[in-house]
Amino acid sequence: MPLDFLITKCGIGLHLLPILVCILSLVAVTTCYFLSLTQDHISPYFPYISDAGSKIPESCIFGQLLNIISVLAGLCFYSWHKHLLDPSHKFNQRCYRQIKLARIALCFGFICAFGMSVVANFQETAVWSMHLFGAGLLFGGGSIYALIVTYITYKYIVRSRIWIARLVLAFISLFSFILQPTTGLIARFMYDGDNIRKWKPTDKGYSYHVVSSIMEWITALSFICFIFTLVWELKDYKVHNVKIVRRWSMIHIDNSHDNDDDQNVLS
Repeated sequence: MPLDFLITKCGIGLHLLPILVCILSLVAVTTCYFLSLTQDHISPYFPYISDAGSKIPESCIFGQLLNIISVLAGLCFYSWHKHLLDPSHKFNQRCYRQIKLARIALCFGFICAFGMSVVANFQETAVWSMHLFGAGLLFGGGSIYALIVTYITYKYIVRSRIWIARLVLAFISLFSFILQPTTGLIARFMYDGDNIRKWKPTDKGYSYHVVSSIMEWITALSFICFIFTLVWELKDYKVHNVKIVRRWSMIHIDNSHDNDDDQNVLS
């Protein structure tokens, strides 16, 4: 059965986007951790996520997967934003403040996705400053995105458990994001060892390093879980048609003869 027939007749559920983002993110961090561990590139206890993807061959896998995830995450954030604009949605589209907040959330979502791409392409062993910049965009943008989305969904979300989960995950992500660089900088200034990617308990600042590393993992995992909650809204939507519009003309190519079966289509 041709792929274009499947896309047109059956559609592709948009809920697959957050699911793929979560699965690939977990695959990326776990694969690179165990691979770098077998290569003796990191300490088995409390390494940073980036430490596990800073050397060849794990850096190749880490970078490739993060680039794919960044694109999928951007599409996921955009799809969630578009679902708010569905006329049948309970979201108050007449309120300028609500629409503005939704747009701001989308901007931070794109910042988060862009930061992920920067982290993927600038390993900490290559360009440390750019890697930190990308990590700040990734985790900072992601934390703010989570907070805004949680606030927006408070008034219309039906299942209170979903909203409570988002609230908890958003604040955990923000708290750990603030604590991680603070303790990380203290640990780095106190460090007196010979390999900063293989900390030992006898190194100065080791306790701060452990806290910083744990906070980074918590930030990443909490945001991954937050993205998974977007499945709840996107499960009712799918990509049903791809429209191609010619410039300076009203002529367009679509499959208008197909029956939409009263499905909500985001275009």
